[in-house]
Amino acid sequence: MIADQDATAAAGRPLGAVSTLISLFLLLLVFFIVLFSVAQIHREKANQVLVSVDQAFGGIPSKIGLIAHPAPDALEATPEGFARAISALVTGFASLEASGRPAPNDSLFEIDLPPPQLFDGATVKLVPAAAGSLDRLAVLLQQRRRGQHYRLTLRAVVPAGADQALAADRVASIAASLFAKGCPADALTIGVETGPEPLMRLDFALVGKPEESE
Repeated sequence: MIADQDATAAAGRPLGAVSTLISLFLLLLVFFIVLFSVAQIHREKANQVLVSVDQAFGGIPSKIGLIAHPAPDALEATPEGFARAISALVTGFASLEASGRPAPNDSLFEIDLPPPQLFDGATVKLVPAAAGSLDRLAVLLQQRRRGQHYRLTLRAVVPAGADQALAADRVASIAASLFAKGCPADALTIGVETGPEPLMRLDFALVGKPEESE
Protein backbone atom coordinates (compact mmCIF):
# COMPACT_ATOMS: atom_id res chain seq x y z
CA MET A 1 0.00 0.00 0.00
CA ILE A 2 2.79 2.41 0.95
CA ALA A 3 4.72 1.38 -2.17
CA ASP A 4 1.72 2.14 -4.44
CA GLN A 5 1.20 5.58 -2.91
CA ASP A 6 4.93 6.33 -3.20
CA ALA A 7 4.93 5.30 -6.88
CA THR A 8 1.92 7.48 -7.63
CA ALA A 9 3.37 10.43 -5.78
CA ALA A 10 6.68 9.94 -7.53
CA ALA A 11 4.88 10.19 -10.85
CA GLY A 12 3.57 13.57 -9.76
CA ARG A 13 -0.10 12.49 -9.83
CA PRO A 14 -1.62 11.81 -6.42
CA LEU A 15 -4.62 9.51 -6.42
CA GLY A 16 -6.99 12.37 -5.60
CA ALA A 17 -5.86 14.40 -8.62
CA VAL A 18 -6.31 11.44 -10.99
CA SER A 19 -9.86 10.86 -9.74
CA THR A 20 -10.68 14.55 -10.23
CA LEU A 21 -9.34 14.49 -13.81
CA ILE A 22 -11.40 11.41 -14.64
CA SER A 23 -14.53 13.02 -13.18
CA LEU A 24 -13.98 16.20 -15.17
CA PHE A 25 -13.43 14.20 -18.33
CA LEU A 26 -16.69 12.29 -17.82
CA LEU A 27 -18.60 15.51 -17.12
CA LEU A 28 -17.27 17.08 -20.32
CA LEU A 29 -18.19 13.94 -22.25
CA VAL A 30 -21.76 14.04 -20.95
CA PHE A 31 -21.94 17.78 -21.71
CA PHE A 32 -20.98 17.28 -25.37
CA ILE A 33 -23.37 14.33 -25.70
CA VAL A 34 -26.21 16.56 -24.48
CA LEU A 35 -25.17 19.32 -26.92
CA PHE A 36 -25.11 16.83 -29.79
CA SER A 37 -28.57 15.54 -28.84
CA VAL A 38 -29.99 19.06 -28.74
CA ALA A 39 -28.40 19.82 -32.12
CA GLN A 40 -30.01 16.71 -33.60
CA ILE A 41 -33.44 17.70 -32.26
CA HIS A 42 -33.26 21.23 -33.66
CA ARG A 43 -31.49 20.43 -36.93
CA GLU A 44 -34.70 20.83 -38.95
CA LYS A 45 -35.33 24.26 -37.41
CA ALA A 46 -31.72 25.23 -38.06
CA ASN A 47 -32.08 24.20 -41.72
CA GLN A 48 -35.23 26.31 -42.01
CA VAL A 49 -33.37 29.32 -40.66
CA LEU A 50 -30.48 28.75 -43.08
CA VAL A 51 -32.88 28.47 -46.02
CA SER A 52 -34.61 31.71 -45.02
CA VAL A 53 -31.35 33.61 -44.60
CA ASP A 54 -29.94 32.25 -47.85
CA GLN A 55 -33.07 33.12 -49.85
CA ALA A 56 -33.34 36.56 -48.25
CA PHE A 57 -29.94 37.41 -49.74
CA GLY A 58 -30.63 35.78 -53.11
CA GLY A 59 -28.58 32.67 -52.31
CA ILE A 60 -25.36 34.69 -52.09
CA PRO A 61 -24.23 33.35 -48.65
CA SER A 62 -24.25 29.74 -49.87
CA LYS A 63 -22.76 30.66 -53.25
CA ILE A 64 -19.68 32.25 -51.69
CA GLY A 65 -19.32 29.57 -49.02
CA LEU A 66 -20.38 31.51 -45.93
CA ILE A 67 -22.95 28.82 -45.14
CA ALA A 68 -23.48 25.33 -46.47
CA HIS A 69 -26.06 24.89 -49.19
CA PRO A 70 -29.19 24.28 -47.11
CA ALA A 71 -31.45 21.35 -47.81
CA PRO A 72 -34.92 22.14 -49.12
CA ASP A 73 -37.61 22.50 -46.48
CA ALA A 74 -41.10 21.03 -46.57
CA LEU A 75 -42.53 24.12 -48.27
CA GLU A 76 -40.10 23.83 -51.17
CA ALA A 77 -41.42 20.33 -51.86
CA THR A 78 -44.76 21.83 -52.92
CA PRO A 79 -45.08 23.09 -56.51
CA GLU A 80 -45.55 26.67 -55.30
CA GLY A 81 -42.56 26.50 -52.98
CA PHE A 82 -40.43 24.85 -55.65
CA ALA A 83 -41.30 27.58 -58.15
CA ARG A 84 -40.40 30.31 -55.64
CA ALA A 85 -37.11 28.62 -54.77
CA ILE A 86 -36.11 28.29 -58.42
CA SER A 87 -37.13 31.88 -59.17
CA ALA A 88 -35.09 33.17 -56.23
CA LEU A 89 -32.15 31.08 -57.42
CA VAL A 90 -32.25 32.41 -61.00
CA THR A 91 -32.77 36.05 -59.99
CA GLY A 92 -29.46 35.79 -58.18
CA PHE A 93 -27.71 36.13 -61.56
CA ALA A 94 -30.40 37.12 -64.11
CA SER A 95 -33.45 39.37 -64.27
CA LEU A 96 -36.84 37.73 -64.75
CA GLU A 97 -40.05 39.10 -66.24
CA ALA A 98 -43.43 37.38 -66.49
CA SER A 99 -44.31 36.56 -70.09
CA GLY A 100 -48.04 36.23 -69.57
CA ARG A 101 -48.28 33.03 -71.57
CA PRO A 102 -48.90 29.59 -70.00
CA ALA A 103 -46.07 27.10 -69.77
CA PRO A 104 -46.36 24.43 -72.50
CA ASN A 105 -46.95 20.71 -72.17
CA ASP A 106 -48.34 20.80 -68.63
CA SER A 107 -45.12 22.26 -67.28
CA LEU A 108 -45.09 24.11 -63.99
CA PHE A 109 -43.20 27.06 -65.43
CA GLU A 110 -40.65 27.95 -68.08
CA ILE A 111 -37.71 30.35 -67.93
CA ASP A 112 -35.99 31.76 -71.03
CA LEU A 113 -32.55 33.33 -70.56
CA PRO A 114 -30.30 35.01 -73.14
CA PRO A 115 -26.98 33.12 -73.32
CA PRO A 116 -24.90 36.18 -72.22
CA GLN A 117 -26.64 36.05 -68.82
CA LEU A 118 -25.32 32.53 -68.34
CA PHE A 119 -22.07 32.16 -70.25
CA ASP A 120 -18.76 33.95 -70.39
CA GLY A 121 -18.56 35.09 -74.01
CA ALA A 122 -18.77 32.50 -76.78
CA THR A 123 -17.68 29.66 -74.47
CA VAL A 124 -19.25 26.88 -72.44
CA LYS A 125 -17.97 28.46 -69.20
CA LEU A 126 -20.74 29.75 -66.94
CA VAL A 127 -20.44 33.17 -65.34
CA PRO A 128 -19.49 32.78 -61.63
CA ALA A 129 -22.95 33.61 -60.24
CA ALA A 130 -24.66 31.10 -62.54
CA ALA A 131 -22.06 28.42 -61.82
CA GLY A 132 -22.56 28.96 -58.09
CA SER A 133 -26.27 28.23 -58.40
CA LEU A 134 -25.81 24.69 -59.75
CA ASP A 135 -25.26 23.16 -56.29
CA ARG A 136 -28.56 24.49 -55.02
CA LEU A 137 -30.37 23.56 -58.25
CA ALA A 138 -29.12 19.97 -58.00
CA VAL A 139 -30.42 19.77 -54.41
CA LEU A 140 -33.85 21.12 -55.38
CA LEU A 141 -34.13 18.56 -58.19
CA GLN A 142 -33.53 15.72 -55.71
CA GLN A 143 -36.92 16.22 -54.09
CA ARG A 144 -39.69 13.64 -54.29
CA ARG A 145 -43.34 14.44 -53.58
CA ARG A 146 -45.89 11.65 -53.08
CA GLY A 147 -44.56 9.46 -55.86
CA GLN A 148 -43.76 12.40 -58.13
CA HIS A 149 -40.53 14.26 -58.81
CA TYR A 150 -39.45 17.49 -60.44
CA ARG A 151 -37.77 17.47 -63.82
CA LEU A 152 -35.82 20.15 -65.65
CA THR A 153 -35.81 20.08 -69.44
CA LEU A 154 -32.88 22.23 -70.51
CA ARG A 155 -32.89 23.25 -74.18
CA ALA A 156 -30.69 25.56 -76.19
CA VAL A 157 -32.77 27.53 -78.69
CA VAL A 158 -30.80 28.29 -81.87
CA PRO A 159 -31.93 30.35 -84.91
CA ALA A 160 -32.32 28.41 -88.15
CA GLY A 161 -29.07 28.10 -90.05
CA ALA A 162 -26.90 28.97 -87.02
CA ASP A 163 -24.16 26.67 -85.74
CA GLN A 164 -25.64 24.32 -83.14
CA ALA A 165 -22.32 22.89 -81.94
CA LEU A 166 -21.70 25.52 -79.25
CA ALA A 167 -25.30 25.33 -78.03
CA ALA A 168 -25.10 21.54 -77.75
CA ASP A 169 -21.80 21.76 -75.88
CA ARG A 170 -23.30 24.28 -73.45
CA VAL A 171 -26.31 22.18 -72.44
CA ALA A 172 -24.09 19.09 -72.20
CA SER A 173 -21.67 20.96 -69.92
CA ILE A 174 -24.45 22.12 -67.59
CA ALA A 175 -25.92 18.62 -67.48
CA ALA A 176 -22.56 17.10 -66.61
CA SER A 177 -22.11 19.59 -63.76
CA LEU A 178 -25.59 18.97 -62.37
CA PHE A 179 -25.15 15.19 -62.45
CA ALA A 180 -21.78 15.54 -60.72
CA LYS A 181 -23.47 17.59 -57.98
CA GLY A 182 -26.11 14.95 -57.27
CA CYS A 183 -28.95 15.68 -59.68
CA PRO A 184 -30.91 12.41 -60.24
CA ALA A 185 -30.78 10.96 -63.74
CA ASP A 186 -34.58 11.15 -64.11
CA ALA A 187 -34.68 14.83 -63.08
CA LEU A 188 -32.92 16.29 -66.13
CA THR A 189 -33.25 16.11 -69.90
CA ILE A 190 -31.43 18.27 -72.46
CA GLY A 191 -31.79 19.17 -76.11
CA VAL A 192 -31.40 21.75 -78.87
CA GLU A 193 -34.29 23.29 -80.79
CA THR A 194 -34.81 25.92 -83.49
CA GLY A 195 -36.24 29.33 -82.61
CA PRO A 196 -36.24 32.97 -83.68
CA GLU A 197 -33.49 34.02 -81.25
CA PRO A 198 -30.77 32.31 -79.19
CA LEU A 199 -31.99 31.35 -75.73
CA MET A 200 -31.38 28.90 -72.94
CA ARG A 201 -34.81 27.51 -72.03
CA LEU A 202 -35.42 25.96 -68.60
CA ASP A 203 -38.68 24.04 -68.47
CA PHE A 204 -39.67 22.69 -65.03
CA ALA A 205 -42.35 20.02 -64.60
CA LEU A 206 -43.75 17.75 -61.90
CA VAL A 207 -43.83 14.24 -63.37
CA GLY A 208 -44.89 10.80 -62.24
CA LYS A 209 -48.09 9.30 -60.92
CA PRO A 210 -49.11 10.75 -57.53
CA GLU A 211 -49.59 8.25 -54.73
CA GLU A 212 -53.09 7.86 -53.32
CA SER A 213 -53.60 9.36 -49.87
CA GLU A 214 -54.19 6.83 -47.11
